[in-house]
This record gives sequence, C-alpha cells and structure tokens, in this order.
Amino acid sequence: MKKKRIIGTSLLVVLCMLFVWGCKSIKDSNGPETLGELAYDENKQYGYTVYLKENSEYVPYLVLTSDYNGQVLLLREELLEESRVINEDNYGYAGYYKDSSMDRFINEEFLMYLEPEIQEAIVDSEITITSKESLGITGTETENIVRKVFLLSYTELAHPSSSVVNKEGEPLKYFENTENRIAYRAGEPASWWLRSSETWEAYTTCAIDRKGVWGHMSVDKKCGVRPAFCLSNTLLIEQSGDVLEGQVVYVVKKSQ
Repeated sequence: MKKKRIIGTSLLVVLCMLFVWGCKSIKDSNGPETLGELAYDENKQYGYTVYLKENSEYVPYLVLTSDYNGQVLLLREELLEESRVINEDNYGYAGYYKDSSMDRFINEEFLMYLEPEIQEAIVDSEITITSKESLGITGTETENIVRKVFLLSYTELAHPSSSVVNKEGEPLKYFENTENRIAYRAGEPASWWLRSSETWEAYTTCAIDRKGVWGHMSVDKKCGVRPAFCLSNTLLIEQSGDVLEGQVVYVVKKSQ
C-alpha cells in the first residue's frame, strides 16, 4: 500500500511538471506579447527588434533592455540618413551636451518623425551627462537631466573606465559584444555620436568609428546620429507580415 502511495504521489508531481512545462511552451510558441518581453536582456530568440513608423515608413529599433530606469530602452538600429554636428560652433564649452544643437534636434525635429501614438508613449528618461565645469580640466562632475530622446553614453556602450570620460549611466549587456558597436547607414558602416564629453578639451565629444572603436571629435564635425528613447515595459506588441516583404516582424499593437 505504501509503495502504491509513493508511486501515485510521484506520478502527480510529474503530471504537474508537465502541465507547467506545457503552459510555458504554449506561451513561448506564441512569442512575446509586451515590449519588455522582447528585450535583449530578457529573451534574444525573438530578435529584440521592433518596427516603428518614422515619416510613414517602418524603421527597425533594437530593444536593448527592459530596465532602463524601469522602462524599455530602444535604439535606432541604423543611423539617420543625415549626419549632424553636436554643436554648430566649437568655442567655449561646446562639448556640453545639455541644450546642444544635437540635444535640441533629436527632441524637437527628430521626435516629430515618429507617429503621434509613439510620441505620446515615449517616457521621460533621466540621463547622466558630464557637467560643464568638468570640461577642459578632466573634471569628474556629472549631472542628471530629463529627456524624451537622447544619445547613448560611452559608459552605456560597455567601455572600460577612462580618465578623460566620466561615468554616465550603466553598461548595457548588448554592447559587451564589441561588434554590436558598429552601426550602419544604407548598409555601410559609419561613425556615430555618443553624448559623452571628452573632458581633456571643452569642445570634443565621444564617437564610435565605422569599425566600432571609440574616439573623440570636435563638436562642429558631422557624424552619424542614432537616437534612443524609452517606452513602457507593458506596451503591447504583435507580429505583422505587412512591414517587410516575406518576413514577419514585431510592431506596436494599435488601439491600446
């Protein structure tokens, strides 16, 4: 009798485990339902890419993490078509990111490229930047500002600490693979700006070259632009076969 009871209990445990596994398999087979589930640091198997409309055309965005100040961080996969400067002139403290030409462009002009539903869904993000007082003297002061759209930092690209670049934010797991630092425009690798000031000078900012290696340039030189912004983890997504011919991709679900 005791042996039968043990066998019966074991069978029940096995059945429960199979049920749980089956439920998980059904969910996995259906794919992610929210933007947070699509993130690189949550589950890579779904491609960690969502397509958003810019100027009425769908554009791929990398879903880098589900926890950027508690939100989902998106980064434009390809560079914008037009290269731009960080600041129009390189005099004074032109390497200071706050209210720079670039800061204004991505939060005013670029923001309007996105469809209204996404503009409204973008969450304010607190980002760390190098303070003006640190420029030109290799200072270590930083400050926090709130923005809708921003550039990523030297730190967020998982670079090692530097005596001439301050810590701004936390390293992102996606960029631990150094090849992921390479960005493209029209299928060709190209350099792109970061928001991090290079503190040895007062008018230089960090950038990533076409090989994925960091350096710095005068802020009045043109370089690629790769906007980033945050959306809610719980934003619903769905699959669509209408974006790319012959390929099913994820888009934000309408009528939320």
